[in-house]
Amino acid sequence: MENCLDPLILDPNVCPGLQPPPGVIPMDPNAYSLRPYVIETTAVCLAFTVPAVVVRIFTKGYILKKMQVEDYSLLIALAGYAAYLGVMLKAFDYNCGKHQWNVSIADTMIILKYVNIVQILYSPPMFFAKLALLLQIQRIFTVTQKNFTYWASWALIIANGAIYTAVLFAFIFACVPREKIWNPMLSGKCINTGATMITTSTINVVSDVVILVLPMLEVWKLHMPLRRKVAVAAIFATGILACAACVCRLAYTIKLIDTNDLTYWVAPAGMWGAAEFATVILCCCFPTFPRFLTFLRGKDRSSKSYSYGSNLKAEPSGSHSKSTGKNPKSPYSWNETMPDGPYIQLDERTLASRSEHVITTADSLESLRRLGIGAILRTTEIETSSVHLDNGTQKDETLLAR
Repeated sequence: MENCLDPLILDPNVCPGLQPPPGVIPMDPNAYSLRPYVIETTAVCLAFTVPAVVVRIFTKGYILKKMQVEDYSLLIALAGYAAYLGVMLKAFDYNCGKHQWNVSIADTMIILKYVNIVQILYSPPMFFAKLALLLQIQRIFTVTQKNFTYWASWALIIANGAIYTAVLFAFIFACVPREKIWNPMLSGKCINTGATMITTSTINVVSDVVILVLPMLEVWKLHMPLRRKVAVAAIFATGILACAACVCRLAYTIKLIDTNDLTYWVAPAGMWGAAEFATVILCCCFPTFPRFLTFLRGKDRSSKSYSYGSNLKAEPSGSHSKSTGKNPKSPYSWNETMPDGPYIQLDERTLASRSEHVITTADSLESLRRLGIGAILRTTEIETSSVHLDNGTQKDETLLAR
């Protein structure tokens, strides 16, 4: 190893990429490696995300026959995620995951090149994954009104788009010439990519927390029993996993910035990045699972859309009653997660049906009352009116409007 001290005669294929700590022999062929854990993490992430996306696309495309922008955005995110994992695994063919004093200079340079490619591949699919998630939240909660969640969702979409675009170009042009990224001996200039990585991770934490809170605020505004609110909130609470993974990634990114042992500490940062990615994709898919399970049980009521609603409160005859539920056009059915309790399905022709009751526009509001307070309706505005006929009689009508 004495020849490794002279840069003029050292062999990059033999000499270590970093001086070892005192008493440690470098270039140990049996050195400890994080590679098995990275492979296991990748396998688990793909085992969850790929079937989840398949279920979502099947539910939206086949059962509901309604593919939307967020579905195509999620497919782009999954394709980008697969590329991200593929390049990350390729780096481990060159001893990534080992301490850098057990990795040759030549392999270290190749690893740094792949790390840069992984950093470039991170931003686009992550943006599309969060775009899908935010559009989903917006479609579920704000289609009938431009409330705080609507504007907050758009603000997050724009902010994430701007930030991830900036990060993408920051890693592409990290050094001039680009070769200096993996060969620091070249002359040229580089930006502080460490600061870029810390900024990206911090913004991801803030973004994930806000995305977690937004639907929770809307869920607790719904007029439904507490137990059902908890069941609906649990679907969105899976975003906690994304927040936890993002915080862990931030912690390991800070460690990576503070060390010279890059080939080792880049591995856990990459693993937590893969986990964060997977949880965001899963959060996009979970809301469609109840509808898919209903289809598997053979209890598929209809391919039409229906969603959570609110209790219909009794009002004096001839008065105006309005449910306070959300999006009537949402393809995500929360009542499928709560099989108990009455449910009235309203079809597209403003008819309400139940196994033993049929309500038409000629029925009075009293017909609805007889079904029992606490019935869950699809978001619908109900108006009643009285019409005086020429023969002096009065005819009550119930008009159902979206």
